[in-house]
Amino acid sequence: MTHVLRMKEGDQIYLVFSDQVTIQAKITSINEKQVFVKEVAKESQEKELPLSITIACGYPKGDKIDWMVQKATELGAAAFIGFPAKTSIVKWDQKN
Repeated sequence: MTHVLRMKEGDQIYLVFSDQVTIQAKITSINEKQVFVKEVAKESQEKELPLSITIACGYPKGDKIDWMVQKATELGAAAFIGFPAKTSIVKWDQKN
């Protein structure tokens, strides 16, 4: 959050929980391993992402596709498309 998104003290964030509760919070302090926030507002209405996300990925080997679809779904992706990429280890068998 602080490294990739470069968030800093005073920035506002939304925390969304699996029970559809959304908390708007403000970052109060940051240290090397933790980010501390203060609740600003709480919402309990069901929300959908304002856009539809489709993830396209070259065929992975083994059962990694299950893990990838699971994580994409958890993050709110609406669709997942697998395709035979040039660098894919797994090759598409058109007989099946």
